[in-house]
Amino acid sequence: MNALLQTLDGIDYQAALSYCMGDEAVLLNALKTYATTIPDKAKKIASLWQSQDIRNYTIEVHSIKSSSRAIGASVLSKLAEHLEHCGDQNNIEEINKKTPELLDLYTSYTAKLAPLFEKKETTNASSKPSISEDDINGAWVAIKELVQVFDYPRATEVLHMLNDYQLTEAQQQKYDAVEKLLRVVDQEGLLSIL
Repeated sequence: MNALLQTLDGIDYQAALSYCMGDEAVLLNALKTYATTIPDKAKKIASLWQSQDIRNYTIEVHSIKSSSRAIGASVLSKLAEHLEHCGDQNNIEEINKKTPELLDLYTSYTAKLAPLFEKKETTNASSKPSISEDDINGAWVAIKELVQVFDYPRATEVLHMLNDYQLTEAQQQKYDAVEKLLRVVDQEGLLSIL
């Protein structure tokens, strides 16, 4: 059981786990994906609200309602649900009143979920064995093949095996880029760098 997942601020761990079929790996992936989409989604909602594009605003708020519920951010999910109803009823006054609150709460999850992205310094990097060019190139090829058949969980597993090795700065940069793209399931981006 992952103690970190149970202590995240603003997350109802039990509710989130039930939405993720009781699988902590699925929950962790959902939380990381959620966190990486916050900046762009918040900007989009703010822009739609300011331009009074209520139809598309309502669609985006609905998306936040669903994804927030799935990760156990129930207060945020309920606020998004309220604003979705306001959008459906074209209640501009309530939308104008509550959207700043929604955006503040939503963007606060960047900091709340930040602990998920902190590197664990469990072993001294210099004590890890280095990896040969052939082996790391083999790993990139394996990941690319898995991405081509949409097997993102196995691609992530192969990537995380590289944590057992000391990587050069260039290898680490590629690792970080691949990990980020795997989290947001960006097949095109992955295939272009692999």
